[in-house]
Amino acid sequence: MSQKTKAYLRLAAMAAGAILMIVVVITGKSLWTRIPAALLAAGLSWLVFRSIQAIRRKKSVIYGKVLSLVKPKNKYGFGKTIVVVKAGKVSKKLYTWQKLPLRIGSDYGFYYEEKSNQIISYEVLKASMVARPKGNLPPQYR
Repeated sequence: MSQKTKAYLRLAAMAAGAILMIVVVITGKSLWTRIPAALLAAGLSWLVFRSIQAIRRKKSVIYGKVLSLVKPKNKYGFGKTIVVVKAGKVSKKLYTWQKLPLRIGSDYGFYYEEKSNQIISYEVLKASMVARPKGNLPPQYR
């Protein structure tokens, strides 16, 4: 199964859980079951809404050198990590909630969401992928 299929299956499971919680809220007799079910239904509905937005959002790729890596400065180390990538003359600021083992000055390829600049995945680039000759390309680069 592809990642997109897995994402749609998780989305369907969350939607089914939200619908089940809404049914429990409507048909429940006790207030002690209706209040937690209503909170769970609201939370799951919000997650389904945000997941649909994330799936529909445009994705982009940037290949470049990591200029800086700013980790969260709280005492727990929890928060967004800021990665500044330089591709040619343009630098781009990307964000992630994950802890990334990136090295400053190394070349990476980042796959990110266009509007929020959230990093979805990344890969280390080989030297042959970074320094491609321009003009008439030799056969190994075609």
